[in-house]
Formats: sequence, structure tokens, C-alpha cells
Amino acid sequence: MDVAPPVAVLDAAVTARRLAQRVTALPDLTMRQVALAEALIEVSDADAVALLAALLRASRETPGHPYTATLAALAGMLSDPDMLPYVTRESLYAAALAAERGDIARLLLEAPPGPNQPKPPGPERPIAPRGRPLTLGERKSLARTRRRDLIQRLLVDPDAQVIRVLLGNPHVTENDVLVIASRRPARREVLRVVFESTWLARYAVKRALVLNPYTPLDLATRLLPTLTHNDLRAMAHDPAASALLRDAAGLLLALGK
Repeated sequence: MDVAPPVAVLDAAVTARRLAQRVTALPDLTMRQVALAEALIEVSDADAVALLAALLRASRETPGHPYTATLAALAGMLSDPDMLPYVTRESLYAAALAAERGDIARLLLEAPPGPNQPKPPGPERPIAPRGRPLTLGERKSLARTRRRDLIQRLLVDPDAQVIRVLLGNPHVTENDVLVIASRRPARREVLRVVFESTWLARYAVKRALVLNPYTPLDLATRLLPTLTHNDLRAMAHDPAASALLRDAAGLLLALGK
């Protein structure tokens, strides 16, 4: 004999469905992210955890509209610390642990930069051992060079402005871009510059960004549907990947991507 789920679970499921429908009715991704953040902040921490759990459960059991789009918005919201303040994230994390929802707790911790995230770059840095520190303007100028030795040194420059210039250099190769897209740890703004460049048309670059745990979740989620079936399967079972990315990859596989 089947046992009916607790009323609280049913309520969370109904609320999750209504929220997903309301979110996907909004025309702009930022508006969807704000709506999700507000929905989590307006309820108690325990209810917010239950709502997140219901959204993830529904996305697995009912793949497609409106949950796929809601997952993408959730990824973007969690990857932006301004959308969900740290103090709120911290209290939700504690509530997730209390509810024995380790998956939700990990999700809340994965989005903001962790302790291994590189420090913001200074205005000057050397590009060669024992070389004099070069200003940001000098490094941006050098990023237009055709010299391979300089290009290879600039591939690890921590400033997104330098990388943006470098990506437009006709002497830069796909392998060079893969060095930038695959680097760990990496600054999110640098990886975002790669995402915004013409190099995103290369499949290897898309794949490198999705596999890089430092890539902002909203970007990685948007790139997932472009991956091959084998790469999606690998992502869905990668224990090092974000729980949200694994779920989204599993959704796409279930949809027959």
C-alpha cells in the first residue's frame, strides 16, 4: 500500500511548481534571478531549504518547462553574491544541515568564491621571472604582440582587461585559449571574458569552460546544452562538478540531448 507523502512535502512541491511557472513567465534572466532570490528571502530558512529541495526534485522527475529554465536562473542567482547576500546564504546553509540536506548545503557553498579563489590582481606585475613589474597599460599593449614567448607569458595574466586584448590577437591559437579557459584557480571575470569572445564558437573552449569549476554557474549552465552526449554523461557523474551542473546535465540526458 502506497503511503502518501507528508503534507509539508506536498506544500513545498506545489509552491515550487508555482514559483517555477512565475519565474519562467518573466522575460529577462536577471528578473528571474531576482524573483528566485526574493522567494528564498521572504520565507523562513527551513521553508527556503524545502523549496530548493522541491525545485531540484521536480527538475529530476519532470524535466523540461518550466524547471529547466528555472534551474538556469537558479544557477545565475547562486553564482552572484549580490543576489543572495552571504549572511542569508550562511543561515540557509545551517538550515540545510539541520534538515540533513547535504546536497542543498553544498549548493549554497559552491556558488561564491571560496578560499582558494585568487586575490584581485594589482595594477602592476612582472611577466618574466625577476623582470620589472609592468603596468596594466603596458601588459595590454604587449597583448597585441606576435611574439610567442610573450603570448605564452600573458596567458596567465590575472587581469581580464589584458586577457580580452589577448583573445583578439590574431597570433593567439585555440590551444592558447584553452590554457586560459582551463586554468585553476581562475578569476571569474577572466573566464567570463573567454565566454564573451569569438573563441566560444570552438567546441573545445566551451567544454573547457563547463569543466572548469571556477566558471560562473550561469555561464556553465548556458553552455551545457551545447555539449555532446558523452561529455554530458561525464558531467552528470563527475563528483568534482557542481551539484547543480550535475543535475542540469542529467536533465538534458533525460530529455534525449
